[in-house]
Amino acid sequence: MIKYRTRFDKIEAIEVERETEKQVFLPAKHGNRSIRENKVSEWSNWHDSWELAHNFLVAKAERDVESLRMRLKQAKGRVGQIRGMKPPEQN
Repeated sequence: MIKYRTRFDKIEAIEVERETEKQVFLPAKHGNRSIRENKVSEWSNWHDSWELAHNFLVAKAERDVESLRMRLKQAKGRVGQIRGMKPPEQN
């Protein structure tokens, strides 16, 4: 069966030997045992269709944009605070 793996900003169609609820098993290479991967990990995620994989990447990119917007807003506020600083009064 074909599953779709998202890794970074790419979608790969990959033949999967079998799957469980949490893992996929890729065909063995050179007569060794099947390669096992978690469906959800820090580096990649597995999806049942290209559309689901694509939607996952779009949602992730939108979260990144929103996070950067919030960081920019905070940075602009910090700049405003720094610009508004006054020297301490001297007696």
